[in-house]
Parts: sequence; structure tokens; C-alpha cells
Amino acid sequence: MNAISKIKTWSVVLFTCFCLCNCTNENATEEVIYDSSVDYIQMETQIHDQINQYRLSQGLEALEPVGLIATTASSHNIHMIANGEVCHHGFGSREKQLGTGLGAIVVAENVGYGFQTAQGVVQAWIKSEEHKKNIEGDFDSMGIAASQNEDGLYYFTNIFVKR
Repeated sequence: MNAISKIKTWSVVLFTCFCLCNCTNENATEEVIYDSSVDYIQMETQIHDQINQYRLSQGLEALEPVGLIATTASSHNIHMIANGEVCHHGFGSREKQLGTGLGAIVVAENVGYGFQTAQGVVQAWIKSEEHKKNIEGDFDSMGIAASQNEDGLYYFTNIFVKR
């Protein structure tokens, strides 16, 4: 399956998830659902582990992986790849979606591009004051997406959430 086919497939999956997460009954009481079933690829698992190892070394709590956050991060990667840019476009929508879907009260995001290893992107984020602030922030969960474009270059989105 080529990169464009993967993007189209993920777009359908994410659109379906988005619709399911946003369909509400006005008479229903809002229930916060925690989804810890995250199906990371190896690169994403390595990034998650390295961020948690760093946080633990700083005396901070490890962050729980949450499926909805990872799916939201993956959706943003699809946007960045489709537009050929690294950006935070639509962050407000992602923040709102995670507030509704998880009860998130604080959301932050790191993005990256071009690194070929988990260590490379994590070290770059730690060396950047703003990205490091997010990694060390008062959060309890996160989701990571590492997606390759058709040239094999990685785009990264790491979303942090406090519920």
C-alpha cells in the first residue's frame, strides 16, 4: 500500500472516528470515556517510551497513552503531509475534540519533520525550550503519531493532555 493509499484509508477511519465522537444527544449526560488501547508503530512506541523516560528522570510522572489522542495526532499528520508543511493549523479544533471526547482541560502539541529516529525527534524537542516545556508539563496522558510521506520522510505530532 503506497503512502497516498494509506493517507486515504486513515482519512476515512479518522473521519468515521470524528463523526462517532461528535455525535451527541442533547438530552444525554456527557460521559468521559478513557481509551487506553493504542496501536503504535515501533517508532511511536519508542518516542512514547523516551518521553516517559525523560519525564521520570526529571521527577515527573509517566504519561498514559490514549487512543483518541493518538488518533487526533495522526489526523494532524495527514493534514501536514497533504499540505507539505509542518504546522499547528487546526489546533483549536483538536483541543476542542479532546475536551469533548476525553474531558481534557489542558492540551499542548509538539510537531516535527524529517527525523528518521525516535531519539532524533525527542532530543530535538528536549533542546527546544517550547517543546521541552510541553514534555515537562503538567499532563497525565499523550498520543503520538509518526507518519511517512511518499518520500519516506517522517512527520510527527505529539499531543499532551491533562484531564
